[in-house]
Amino acid sequence: MKNIQLIYGDDLLDSDDLNLADNDSRALAARCEIRISSQKDLLASYVDLEEKIIIAAAFDFFVLGYYSFDVVVDRRYRRMGLGKKLIDIAMQKFYELQSDLDDFDKTTLLLHVVNPVLVPYLMREYDLVVTNEINSDTILSSE
Repeated sequence: MKNIQLIYGDDLLDSDDLNLADNDSRALAARCEIRISSQKDLLASYVDLEEKIIIAAAFDFFVLGYYSFDVVVDRRYRRMGLGKKLIDIAMQKFYELQSDLDDFDKTTLLLHVVNPVLVPYLMREYDLVVTNEINSDTILSSE
C-alpha cells in the first residue's frame, strides 16, 4: 500500500506541512460527481503523502435530531477499504451522538446513498432500513 495517512478534519486544516485544506476535499468530491452540502463539515480524510493529495474524505452534518454524512473516494484508490473505514468513523460519531442524548432526544441517521453497492452493506453492517428511493438513489435511515 502507498504511503497513506488518515487525518481527522481539524488536524488536516491545521497541518501546514501537508499544504492541504478543506477545499481539496471538496474538489475531490466535485471530481467524483458527489455534491457535498456546504452545511457539512470535513470529518476525516485519507491523504497520499507521496502525492500530497486527498484521496478520500468524509463530511458530516448534525442538527439536533438528525445526523448525516457523505463519503467520497478517488477512483484510483477504490477497493482499498478507505471508504468503509470512513463510513465506520462516521457511524462511530453517530453512535456517540446517540449515547450523549437521552431517549427523548435520540438522533436519526439519514443517508442519501448514490452507490447501489453500498446499500446492502450499510443495511447489513449498521442495521439501516430503506425509507425512500429517488431515481437510482436510496435513502437509508436508522429508524
